[in-house]
Amino acid sequence: MRFVPAGNVVLVGFMGAGKSVCGRLLARRLGRCFVETDDVIVARDGRSIPEIFRQDGEPTFRRLEVEALEALRLKADDVIATGGGLPCHEGRMDVLRELGTVVWLRGELDEVLARARRSGNRPMLDGRSPEEIAALYRGREAFYAQAHVTVDTAGLGIEVGPRLDLRVELTHAGQARLDQRHTRDGAAAEGIGGVTNSQIDQRLSGRHRAPRRRRRRGEERQEV
Repeated sequence: MRFVPAGNVVLVGFMGAGKSVCGRLLARRLGRCFVETDDVIVARDGRSIPEIFRQDGEPTFRRLEVEALEALRLKADDVIATGGGLPCHEGRMDVLRELGTVVWLRGELDEVLARARRSGNRPMLDGRSPEEIAALYRGREAFYAQAHVTVDTAGLGIEVGPRLDLRVELTHAGQARLDQRHTRDGAAAEGIGGVTNSQIDQRLSGRHRAPRRRRRRGEERQEV
């Protein structure tokens, strides 16, 4: 029987990290509802995110994020994808950690930016130089790093889904709440026995390996 974790699973990460796509996949695997904080804001305000930025500016959007964050306290056993900037204010990661297991989808800046630009409508990128975007990314990483779990998405496309699925499963099976985050190479990983990305890959390859057929009595082994 498949292990199904209890509590919310909250995805954080920079814009273009794949929170929406991976969140939907994970919710489907776990049989749960999927919630996006940006959708909560749009439903409450009646305007799109770009319209809010264009008409009222970023401060208004951040205020609406606070309201959305409070609304998340009513959620239970959902998969939640946050906006890229929502966790990046003092105390907000603490709130998210109280809501459930927080997972940081960590990607290389060039990759996440390429994905973000393909999807369009990214007000936080408008008018910013590459240096300013890099500084924004570095500043947000300190907040994302407070997540219970880190999933490295570098070089991965849709393949990140099984990795995220297994990482969440191992986290809950080993310990409901992690006190130590996982580094990219697993060197400082604690909480689920120091599971590294290479070990995750081995587990994933093992899941997809065809089962060995047992030889019947009298059947000779054939060398290939």
